[in-house]
Amino acid sequence: MEQISKNIFLVKNILTDEQREELLETSKLLLLDLGDDFPGKQTLGILHTVPKLKSIFDCMLQHMEHVINHKFDIKNAWVNWTNGKDEDLNWHIHLSHYSMVYYMSPFNCGTLFRDKFIETELNSLIIFPGSMEHTAPTSPSRIDRYTLAMELNFNYEILFKGLVS
Repeated sequence: MEQISKNIFLVKNILTDEQREELLETSKLLLLDLGDDFPGKQTLGILHTVPKLKSIFDCMLQHMEHVINHKFDIKNAWVNWTNGKDEDLNWHIHLSHYSMVYYMSPFNCGTLFRDKFIETELNSLIIFPGSMEHTAPTSPSRIDRYTLAMELNFNYEILFKGLVS
């Protein structure tokens, strides 16, 4: 784990090659064109409920919970496909405590924030507050970029268990 800034964390070597390939191949079948408000293509935000991907999401949650030192609930999880076109630039935030981007393809690994581009590598993820404005980067070459995004909220159940029992 590497702390990039006060609020941004980078974790490398998240999944096995087999897990990453399974996530990528399963997701490709589920990609949709969701209209002008959603650049490129993406799956629906319920990817974390697909039974065949449960162990993959469990593994990712374990890594993220270790880094942030808190339990999370996945609010939404989806895969994005873009190929770097300028018109796919889409600055946005998420209405969640944290957001996560996991990089499944070897090109264009990184996320553009208003004040910097954070570059990483295949099979790594970046965790950051949902309120941080960001976008997928553009690129002069039209290379497929596949990422998994998640919106994560703190799981307060553990904190409240002691209070109500």
